[in-house]
Amino acid sequence: MEKISVFCSKASFLSGQMQEALLRHLSRYLRMAICLAICLLPLVGSPANARLVIKEITKTYNVSGKSGKQVHAKLGRSGPWKMRRKHAIAATQRVLDFSRIKFAPRGKQCAMVKMDIHLTLTYFYPRWTNKKFASKKAQKSWDRFLAELVRHEKVHGKLFKTTAQQFDRELKRISKRTFRNCRTMSAAVKSSLSKTFKRGRAKHVAFDRREKRPTAKVRKLEIAFFRSR
Repeated sequence: MEKISVFCSKASFLSGQMQEALLRHLSRYLRMAICLAICLLPLVGSPANARLVIKEITKTYNVSGKSGKQVHAKLGRSGPWKMRRKHAIAATQRVLDFSRIKFAPRGKQCAMVKMDIHLTLTYFYPRWTNKKFASKKAQKSWDRFLAELVRHEKVHGKLFKTTAQQFDRELKRISKRTFRNCRTMSAAVKSSLSKTFKRGRAKHVAFDRREKRPTAKVRKLEIAFFRSR
């Protein structure tokens, strides 16, 4: 999982009670739940049916309040799910299914006979249920903040897709090699996917590091919404 730091946790440019309230209510973390399962089973088939299937889903959860401060407090308590026992404001859940990767003996060698990869991305965003009763300023501030949250999660989604495409290329490359037995081939696949996964994770970490900066747009917009009345 990649951890995203608290937005505005060091908002020293706010003073007195406003800063204390901000630090109490600001989100702790945006998280990405990463579920990775590999099941390698022999099955006779044809490697020509190799494919990468990507599915994207968007879900929302409800929050309410009359001001940015009130809504923000709900965001801190009503995230989509607990990730590492922390709440999230918005998140991207990725499920990579490798259970359709199949091996089978071919004479004295092993062959990869099926190489399907299924990637499911689920985006979670907050929905302000009584937004219409808030001030125009608060509504506009919310819209800008939410749009930036969406942009942030879509970047993670794009990175996940890139990694899945790299997995696909690696599997096709390995399928052209010769292996004496399926255990050796399975080990080669697991090693390759592990390295690709680590490279992909590093990109998420680097992106989140940039988003932690006080100058990051998403942090500024969160502060602006928190202060809106």
